[in-house]
Amino acid sequence: MPFEALRERLLTAGIAPRHVRRYLAELSDHLDDLIQAQRDAGYDAEDAEIRARARLGDDDDLAQAMLVRPALYSLPARAPWLVFGLFPLAAL
Repeated sequence: MPFEALRERLLTAGIAPRHVRRYLAELSDHLDDLIQAQRDAGYDAEDAEIRARARLGDDDDLAQAMLVRPALYSLPARAPWLVFGLFPLAAL
């Protein structure tokens, strides 16, 4: 998977898994389109993939696009006091 490191980074940072899955699926689709465009321009498979990945951006830029959006964080990342403090007390 071309975005495994990005996936781990986003999940570790607290982005909700459903948002990570959707984002990586969209990135994969965009990458496939960019690779095909590079192949159509006459580049071989390896060069097309390298050029497409460069056009898409590096993992830091791609991660930052998600990390600056608080609504994408999971509930435990946004409100740990609620999940690990109040919810257990309410279950008693």
